[in-house]
Amino acid sequence: MNPAPPPPNRIKEFRERAGLSMAALAEMVGMSPSQVNKLEKGERGLTDVWMRRLATALGCRPADLLLPGVPAPQKTGVVIESPRRLYDAVGNLMEAGEMAHAAKVARTLADRLEEMAESS
Repeated sequence: MNPAPPPPNRIKEFRERAGLSMAALAEMVGMSPSQVNKLEKGERGLTDVWMRRLATALGCRPADLLLPGVPAPQKTGVVIESPRRLYDAVGNLMEAGEMAHAAKVARTLADRLEEMAESS
C-alpha cells in the first residue's frame, strides 16, 4: 500500500495549530469556509494575494504555507476572533495596501467589541 501523498500546502496545519475553525479563518481573509476547505485540499489555486491574507491571519510568512519542514507556530490560546488579533490584522492589511479587506476586518473588530461590551 502506498502512503498518502503530502498535503498540497500547510494551511490546515497552521490553522489547526492556531486553534482556528475554517469559519474563523474564512472571516479573517474574506472568503467562505468552503473556499478555505478547497484551498487546504489543493482544489483551488493558491495565489500570492491569498497567501498574504492567509499568512497575516495565521501569523506566519506566505512562503511558510508551502514549505515543508518549517515548523508551524505552536497554539498560543489566542484565537483569531480576539480584538487584539483583529486589530493587528487591520494594521497588517493596511500596510499591505489592502484597504477594502482591512475595512471588512475593522467592521468585524467593531462587532466583536460591541458583543463584548453588551455581555459585560
